[in-house]
Amino acid sequence: LSLTKEIAEVDGEAALACFRSSGRALQNVAIEQFEAWAKRGLTSVRPDTRARRSYFSLETRGSYEALHSGMAGLPLDAVQHLLRLYVEALTGREVDIAPLAAVPDESRIGDGKTIHLPSLVNEFGEEDLDFRLYKVLAAHAAGQIEFGTYQHDGPLIAAHQAIEEAYDPENVNALDAFALPDEMVDPQSHNKATRATPPKKDIGFKEVLRLFPQAQLARRIFGTLENGRIDKRLRQRYRGLRRDLDLIREHLHRTRPRIQELPVTLVPFELLFQVTMLGGARDDSRQFYGQVVSELETIVSDYLSQPTASVADTLMATGRVYELFQSVVPTDDSVQQIEVPEEQSDAEDEDNSATERLKQRQAQQVPQRR
Repeated sequence: LSLTKEIAEVDGEAALACFRSSGRALQNVAIEQFEAWAKRGLTSVRPDTRARRSYFSLETRGSYEALHSGMAGLPLDAVQHLLRLYVEALTGREVDIAPLAAVPDESRIGDGKTIHLPSLVNEFGEEDLDFRLYKVLAAHAAGQIEFGTYQHDGPLIAAHQAIEEAYDPENVNALDAFALPDEMVDPQSHNKATRATPPKKDIGFKEVLRLFPQAQLARRIFGTLENGRIDKRLRQRYRGLRRDLDLIREHLHRTRPRIQELPVTLVPFELLFQVTMLGGARDDSRQFYGQVVSELETIVSDYLSQPTASVADTLMATGRVYELFQSVVPTDDSVQQIEVPEEQSDAEDEDNSATERLKQRQAQQVPQRR
């Protein structure tokens, strides 16, 4: 809008053309590149009204080249068609690819119909390596489709019932609600089957996550665990993809902050991310939070390591991690929600007490470092 105003001081019609072109341009380039293109249009285009308006309408080859010139990194539009074919080959179905503003920390969990990828990748500074990052992001999104993140039946019904029982106000003495009974186990696989009388409503992961008292906390935990499950399934199914997956894992490992540098509210999520996505916690994390790391590794191994692990297993693992985290993680809007679109209706009553408990735990770990 500020650019439009600046251009309007020179040419109102050109400003309108720039505004109309902005949506299409920003799907392919970063905002800084768009700004440089707009300013170039004011200074380098000959003072001809028609030529200026054509430039800002992206109607000329020169304007298009100016928009993309000098851009560091690999733009999505240069590889979008190839990535679409790649995803369709993995999933066997047509999908849409939509741009994101930047590279996400984890793959988004969307609707199973659209894959969101960054409009520009410049993580490595080399086109080949940046394309491999695009492949990994696309493979993760395709894996959500292929490996049943969006399924709405079968084992999900059993998971829904177990978690519903665990948080039923009338069931204050619930037993181990996160271990599915033997009668729910399908003898043909390790997946869980349904009860004889399933709920009438349609069950997906979103419906199950709504059962948790602190739904925002549950959604964030689920998003990390589900990305970890998809990563494991991709490694098991597509051996040729492991090289690219390992490249990105090593890159993430190098760029993670030290655990002691993080706010206490983010420590549990960082530990979970390391265990699920980095193949294990880093040395500093084990030093200060060895017990928590050990419990997280046990949960991930029990629920997500089987070749047949489903989204229902991720939900059951979410219940375990939720029980571990809820006493030390405040429920507030400062904690970024995982990319699972959902309404925000969680209470913030326990923020101060939960933060204080985590600070006390962190203080107890300091002498071990000495």
